[in-house]
Amino acid sequence: MTEAPWRELEDLVARVDPDRYVAALFAARGRRGGLIALYAFNHEVARIREIVHEPLVGHIRLGWWREQIAAIYERRAVTMPLVMALRQAVDVFALPQALFESYLDARALDLAEAPFADEAALERYTGVTAGFLMQLAARVAGAEQRADAAAHRAAIAFAYAGFIRSLGLDAAHRFCRLPVDWLAAEGLNPEDVFAAKATPILRTVIERLALAATKHAQAARAQNFPTSAIAALAPAALTGAYIKRAMNPQRDLFGQPVDMSQTERVARIALSALTWRI
Repeated sequence: MTEAPWRELEDLVARVDPDRYVAALFAARGRRGGLIALYAFNHEVARIREIVHEPLVGHIRLGWWREQIAAIYERRAVTMPLVMALRQAVDVFALPQALFESYLDARALDLAEAPFADEAALERYTGVTAGFLMQLAARVAGAEQRADAAAHRAAIAFAYAGFIRSLGLDAAHRFCRLPVDWLAAEGLNPEDVFAAKATPILRTVIERLALAATKHAQAARAQNFPTSAIAALAPAALTGAYIKRAMNPQRDLFGQPVDMSQTERVARIALSALTWRI
């Protein structure tokens, strides 16, 4: 693949996924392209639910991606630059097909109207989407499967923080990340989330998700993993800062997603990379 398509992919990831993009810069030069390919793939699949108006269309798009993954592993021709980049990553880093397939299967839940019944269901979904993505990234970074446990926990922590950050956007699309049984325990239901009003009672439910994210982050730090994996795991080092800002009592939880400056992002991820701590 020529330089121009690679640069377009890199620019895309830098724009839509700056946390992972900055972390990828701390990978060895020969491994960064594989990370960029993975993150561009994740973006294209994750945004399906935002760009389709009918679940059937979304499933067709997911089916197209399943076909592309199958083509990669069956050595059939592919023409889309992103798929070509993904093929190169699969070939060079021996990425397992099963992780891609399970990831795509779980993404089908993005198109379902039913919210997550309980915390276990939310954790399963997040572990297969964000978790498998980070496990693949750790393999690209050079850790093979030795960082799987840390990647699983770190990815869930980072994703939960992201769910809190995107409460307003998800509510606008009638997508509820808060477990139904948590809501029911407070006399609420998903419609209260879609109303996008952070009442004191609803805030207590959101605080449970923040606490769960913190616990997963702590569990990730307790895991042993090869230092090479830090380029894949480092985004999770932003979890605490994002949660602290999102849960600020003065902030509208359903307002614009919490962000941080590029300077702070780079500084926090650089510290994680230098200290091998997530």
